[in-house]
Amino acid sequence: MDASHTADAPSPVVPQIRTLLLCDLTESTRLVERVGDRHAAELMRRHDQLVRHLLQQHAGREIDKSDGFLALFEHPVQAVAFALDYQRELRALGNAEGWPISARVGIHVGDVLLWENTPAEIARGAKPLNVEGLAKPVAARLMQLALPGQILLSGVAYSLASRAESPTLPERVSWCTHGRYRFKGVPAPMLVHEVGEPGLAPLRAPVSGDKAWRDVPLWRRPAVLGAQLVGLLAVAAIVAMATLRTPDAIAFRERDWVVVGSLNNLTGDPRFEGALETALRISLEQSRHVNVLPDLRVRDALQRMGLQPDAGVDRDVGSEIALREGARALLLPTVAEIGGRVRVSLEVVDPNSRSTVFAQSYDGVGGSSVFSSINAASAELRARLGEALRSIEQSAEPVEKATSSSLEALRAYTLANRAMTLGRLGDAHRHFDQALRLDPDFALARIGLARVHFARGEDTPALEQVRRSAGLSERLSARERLYVDAWLATLEGGQDHLGMWRALADLYPDFHPAALNVALFGWYANRFAEAAVYAERASVPQSAVRAHALYLLGTARLALGEVDGALTAFDEANTLGSAGRGIAEAAAYAVSDRFDAALRALNRDEASSVLAARGRRLMSIAILASQGRWGEAKEQAAALGRAALAADSSDDWLAAAATLAVLRAVDGDAAEAGWAREIARRGLGLLRDGEPADREGTAMATLIACRFLLQAGETQCARQAVEAARPVAARASLQHLGDMVAIVSAQLLLADGQAEQALRAVSERLTGFESWLVHAQLAEVHAASGQPTQALQEIDWLTRHRGWAYAERGLDYALLVENALASRTARLRAAEIALSAGERDRARHYLRGFEQDLPTLSGANALEERVGALRAAVN
Repeated sequence: MDASHTADAPSPVVPQIRTLLLCDLTESTRLVERVGDRHAAELMRRHDQLVRHLLQQHAGREIDKSDGFLALFEHPVQAVAFALDYQRELRALGNAEGWPISARVGIHVGDVLLWENTPAEIARGAKPLNVEGLAKPVAARLMQLALPGQILLSGVAYSLASRAESPTLPERVSWCTHGRYRFKGVPAPMLVHEVGEPGLAPLRAPVSGDKAWRDVPLWRRPAVLGAQLVGLLAVAAIVAMATLRTPDAIAFRERDWVVVGSLNNLTGDPRFEGALETALRISLEQSRHVNVLPDLRVRDALQRMGLQPDAGVDRDVGSEIALREGARALLLPTVAEIGGRVRVSLEVVDPNSRSTVFAQSYDGVGGSSVFSSINAASAELRARLGEALRSIEQSAEPVEKATSSSLEALRAYTLANRAMTLGRLGDAHRHFDQALRLDPDFALARIGLARVHFARGEDTPALEQVRRSAGLSERLSARERLYVDAWLATLEGGQDHLGMWRALADLYPDFHPAALNVALFGWYANRFAEAAVYAERASVPQSAVRAHALYLLGTARLALGEVDGALTAFDEANTLGSAGRGIAEAAAYAVSDRFDAALRALNRDEASSVLAARGRRLMSIAILASQGRWGEAKEQAAALGRAALAADSSDDWLAAAATLAVLRAVDGDAAEAGWAREIARRGLGLLRDGEPADREGTAMATLIACRFLLQAGETQCARQAVEAARPVAARASLQHLGDMVAIVSAQLLLADGQAEQALRAVSERLTGFESWLVHAQLAEVHAASGQPTQALQEIDWLTRHRGWAYAERGLDYALLVENALASRTARLRAAEIALSAGERDRARHYLRGFEQDLPTLSGANALEERVGALRAAVN
């Protein structure tokens, strides 16, 4: 046989198992009609170049082409990687062209028949490689079923691809199961799955059509059932329905939620009660694919259903909770002793039908074997719900390592968390202590104890527990290690602690405590827009911290000037029983001049910590002064001053110093000079010669007191305070102390006639997150520099941002009273500046605005004198 004859001989037909991918551009005809033949041809040329480049990149082979392509791959994960890149590039191409371009993709693995065509046949128009077999129409049916932009896979392709490791897959990929479908020309129904990137892919079940339709059992199709079973006996119909019914499938998507039901404990051993549910929760919570509905949300749902919050969560109750809370599945754990072995079983229930989708059991010897059973059950469940094997292997710490190998300790930890969710801090403390006595290396219990201390405002013991948790990092999951690191940076005053919380919240978008802390510490740092975004993320219905998140959302909205939105968030938090909400809610009412409602909100419930109690007293003084109740405001301020002189606590000094603005408004700059001087003397002594426990609080109290004296003409104290506070501010985690250093420095520079340097000192603090009072000082600097226009612009900013003034927490509410009063007197200062610039009409306008801002001046002697002088000048 000569060479030419060999080349022209047909190649043998070889049956092989291969991955087939079919893709097709959607609405390609409409695209041609829209852009015209020439432009469409150019687009198709660019599309084909893109596909062939990606095929080469992912080791695929082009088989055929029309509007789309038929391609062959060795491995399903290669086809998936190609399809994901293809959809992403199509989106970019469409964005560049100004109209959407998308494609449908179907991927199937099966037996195919392959043969190479001869050169002569290729020259006559044949394809180089022929592919035939049932796998080809199956891939085509999947492609036709897909929605625009959707990638559908058969069960075999999904099973192999989702568990394969490939560096070419994007970091965030969602795998979904959409249930069984029947395809025209294919004898048996098939499970249909989807893969896609969140935000790009539809990630929802495709719609049935003529060539592919959802496999709905006859009992779910009454019209068809009636047409086919007319005349049959009822018993025969029931038997037929039972016979024909197919198992339900859960269309689970990445980050969907599951409900963990109550343990069915058939052993009689009380150690398993609560402990196994907690172990299952913690094991599953390591996943970024599966979310577990928090216990607090389950208890809330039970109460809304009219049940006791500790009622059992069985199949019916759990399914109802899942439907109410938007969860996709209910998990029912069981533990039993069978033949001397301990069996842990896990049932996965579809809440819509209340039927079991699948169940699994694991046996072990002895009570401690339940941990390995939970590990195995969790890994199997995560895989069944679509999580990639690589992800499971990377984030599946054994539950006994991530918690405790002691069932008794785990049960105590469970009881502690339940007490924590109910706000019973004392009970939570006792149970966490019990867990740690049983297992001193139980790192999660130490984190819990730190949370108790932090909720009480006890930062030092909280830090001690966090440090001990950090020393047990091998006993924590990857997520909890990041959680501990973020707490450690926060309590140690790390300047990037907010960034650490943000990174944790973004890495685990449904770990709501992390998002809550971004909102909390964002509020502390005056990052109100960011705080609002993360508070909203943490306030979804599934969040265990929803009430607290709504409170922070309201606070951030108030600071952003959205008073009505703030009150709406506070109202919603109230319905959920949020504790400690009074200060910011009262601020929102005060900004709206609803002072009675403000005081009612402030006094609605008990403060949760010493700091909260102090904040309430300062807000009370601010509200009293804002509505013109000067005598009561001064009396409360004086009480704080007396307490400060009787104490050696920087906290008391700071609270007292915060009220000096009221005394200045009532009695003038020289009022209570002795009290302020004593706070300044003690603070300076500690900053220069001692080591106060709270250096930032001591420095702030000293600066405020010396600033009060500076306004009375005493400069030496202020110079010493700036010198002592500046190095403390340089190391502070928040900006407020540095802002106050700049404010006092600017006032000293103005006193020395150095207006330009004063302007530079204050302007350097303008970051967008500065203290509200920085703008008040900037107005004074502009006024002293002969720049009335700029000064009035700053004052206009102050009046537009009154919500910011009242909502700013700063350093332990140190600037709250002065912020409130400065926001109320801003137009009075504007009138004085306008008058000094010779603008009497404008001064008169500002004066009228001030008279609306402060209801009465009776008793505020210093303010009355200023107003009297203005009235005489402008009338």
